Amino acid sequence: MTNQYQNQNTTSRFFSASLIRQYVSLPTLNVVVMIMLAVVGVFYLTQVNGTAVSGFRLRDLELKLEDTQRTHRQLELQRQARQSVSDVLANGTALGMVMVDSVDYLRLPGGTVASAR
Repeated sequence: MTNQYQNQNTTSRFFSASLIRQYVSLPTLNVVVMIMLAVVGVFYLTQVNGTAVSGFRLRDLELKLEDTQRTHRQLELQRQARQSVSDVLANGTALGMVMVDSVDYLRLPGGTVASAR
């Protein structure tokens, strides 16, 4: 029984406030706690600020992506319009080209047009 009481007494004495006061004064402990709170506060504000800045950058990139996709869609529509048959015919006429009614092929003796070497 005495051994158990001594173990509890030692444990409670180890964590007792009087033991802490014996080695550290109360004003010193207050200063240490305040410094620790200040360091944690600065760390917290730094992390929150970094997260906010990342959010703004992400939003800017999303807006730029939407604008680029919109421009891509417009250019794709312009490309399709310029490849249409009516547009090709109008451009050909503007360049002085005429429609071909009949095609005459040049026939070479032997019937060979091109050969592989």
